[in-house]
This record gives sequence, structure tokens and C-alpha cells, in this order.
Amino acid sequence: MRQLLFFVLTFLLTVIPAYGDTLEVRDVPFMLPENMRGYQDYEGLIVAVVPIATSEHSNRIFGFDMKEAGVLPVQVVMHNTGTKSFVITARQFFGITYEGTYHSALSAGAVGYRIKDVSVGSNVATQATVQGFWGAALGAGLGAGVGLLTGDLGSGAATGAIIGGGAGVLSGVGDGLSDDWTEKYKQQLAGQTLGNSDLRPGDIRSGFIYLPSKGYCKLRVKLFNVTDNRMKEMFFPLYTSE
Repeated sequence: MRQLLFFVLTFLLTVIPAYGDTLEVRDVPFMLPENMRGYQDYEGLIVAVVPIATSEHSNRIFGFDMKEAGVLPVQVVMHNTGTKSFVITARQFFGITYEGTYHSALSAGAVGYRIKDVSVGSNVATQATVQGFWGAALGAGLGAGVGLLTGDLGSGAATGAIIGGGAGVLSGVGDGLSDDWTEKYKQQLAGQTLGNSDLRPGDIRSGFIYLPSKGYCKLRVKLFNVTDNRMKEMFFPLYTSE
């Protein structure tokens, strides 16, 4: 029965850490837009866009495949190298499909709820399972320790595993059903969202807009040149699939 105690310790050190990943928006470094493919320059304001269209790319940034939630993140990077000032209105950014329909960006809150809808079930199950593993393993370890003292190692470990496992599953379900992780994730998304902003000479901006996942051929971007009181539309190719 001493092998059981060895197994428990091995499990704690190797298996459980693999379940530690959670949803989290990573820090997103970027290049200046003038060093990116497909950039456009308007009166010294340089703009580049990057659709986050693959599962690998999305997981690396958001810890989740956004396409599963029906969301296409698009990174927008801007650098005002000129002498004029601009205003950016994020709600005037539209994804344009191959059929010519326009789709406006989703709010960070709407994205958060979409992700919750598709992932909360698996999140609850995973957390409940992990908590159950933790409870069973720790219970078995403690029970085995008691068993060593009483001379009944196997019985102590088994009893500890049953009690600890049951408590762990209940704890896991409670944690999984909590909305705390959703709220925190929405806050992280909002922190990376491209909002309305002023771009004065020398300013740099980078952020995301979140489009409904569609087959897009281009992104429409609206800029307002404050210095000359002029509006400018720019169109960037996307070439994404639904």
C-alpha cells in the first residue's frame, strides 16, 4: 500500500499542474504599423490591421479560440508620424463581407458573454474534476499518513480519498459556476479594446476590435482629420472565412 502514497505524490506533482490554465488575455506586443504588411498612410497617420483568424494565434493572445464563440478579433495599430491630429471612432469600424453586408464591432461585454455561453459548461466540468482530483489526492495522502500511524495504510488512504474527492467536486462546481472569471476576463478584453481616441502628432495606438465571425473581404476604418476638419475612409483587406 505504500505504493499508493507514492502514486498520490507523483500525481500531485505531475498531473494536476496540467489543469492550471485559465482564460487570460496576454500582453500583446506589436510592431509599428509602418513595419507591418499592408499598412496605409493618410496625412502621416499610418494604420495597419491584423485579423486574429487562426486558433493558434487566438489562443496565444486570448487563451481561447475566439472563433468558437463566433468572434473575430482584429488588431489595429496606428502611428501618427505627421503634424496633424486625428480622432478615431471605433464604432465606425465595420467588417464588410463578400456579399457587401456591413457588421459593426462587438463590445467587450458582449464578447465575454459569448465566450461564457460556449465555454462555461466545460469550464465547470474541468474545475469540478480538478477539484475532485485535488480533494481525492490530498485526502488519500492525509489518510495514508493516518494509516501509517495506525498500521492500516490502505484503509486510511481509501477513506481519505473518498471524503476528499467528494468535497473537491462540490468545491469545483461552486467555483466553476461563479461569474468571477467571466467578469475578470471581460475587464481584460476591455483593456485591450480599441476605443474612441485622439491621435496627436507622435502618438501610437494599438488595440482590438471584435467582429462577429463572418467571411470578410475588408475592414472599413473611419478617421477624422481634426486639423483640416476632414473625414477619411480607409479599407483594409481581411480575407477571412466564417
